[in-house]
Amino acid sequence: MSRIQQTLCVDFGSANIRMFLSPRNEIFTEKACVATHVGSKGDPQFMALGETALNMIGRTPEHIQILNPIQNGDIIDFKSAEIIFKRLMHRVQGRMLWLGPNVIVCVQKQPHEIQQRAIRRLCMVSGARKVEFSIRALAIARAMELNIQDPHGHLIVDIGHETTDISILSLGKVVYEHRLKIAGKHIALSIVAALKDKYKMSISLEQAMGVLHEHLQLRINGSAKPFEVFGRCLDEQLPKTQVITIEELRQMVVQPIRFILEAIVQMLSVCTPRLASDIYQSGVILVGGGAQIKGLSYFLRKKLKLPVFVPDFPERLSVTGAIIKDT
Repeated sequence: MSRIQQTLCVDFGSANIRMFLSPRNEIFTEKACVATHVGSKGDPQFMALGETALNMIGRTPEHIQILNPIQNGDIIDFKSAEIIFKRLMHRVQGRMLWLGPNVIVCVQKQPHEIQQRAIRRLCMVSGARKVEFSIRALAIARAMELNIQDPHGHLIVDIGHETTDISILSLGKVVYEHRLKIAGKHIALSIVAALKDKYKMSISLEQAMGVLHEHLQLRINGSAKPFEVFGRCLDEQLPKTQVITIEELRQMVVQPIRFILEAIVQMLSVCTPRLASDIYQSGVILVGGGAQIKGLSYFLRKKLKLPVFVPDFPERLSVTGAIIKDT
């Protein structure tokens, strides 16, 4: 096995970097976050990576920076991204650093030449032998074993941390696509804003993300119990606890979720009648980390009057599908 050339599929997300290593069929996930401090030569020096760096937010002295090199699904800070990816490659490869893997990078659409060169360089200096690109929506469809080469429309809604990508596929290509810069982060920020307005209480984005995934239920459930949120009182600047009901939480997040709903409706309104007919039969495929919000598929199904499906492990499909070649 050690002599077999390995392939590493990578999806650089705003919140998480996900990787799939073939032929070992291993999944790796790390937070897209790095803690650095200024070195003696003025350049950033590595301190901590991923979850460890994320836990430092709001708790560091001034000389330590917490950096998120990926924003809105694009790498904006290649130096920080290189610090992260080199260490992830070392972790994934283990003792096989002498034989770098072929790397397939998932992208929303084919990057232009300057972006391609920058991403290739990032991967090559981190140890890649060869770098290719895979369109994320097509990789997701292949992972789900959809017959995307047929003349039949499929609608994929990929809700990430900072962006929601809506794609209609047919004949092996992306026929229509739209990127909405509203996603899981913005749903969480609506919780932050609502607590500030209603209860004069401040919580962090990370706390709000925890509330979103642990407590939000978009489908009405009579057995759901109120829960406590811990934060800081804006008036007294002291620690504060507030009890929130599920219905209150539901009202806090309804606006950004409606924006996602409206973007899906807009996409359906511009596609051809035949593609719309296909989607009416096959439904909407909901993927990405945001697909795991409890009751979101039910909410969209009710509003769109279409079937809405959430496959198993919806956040992993881009990397597990990128390795699959079209037949």
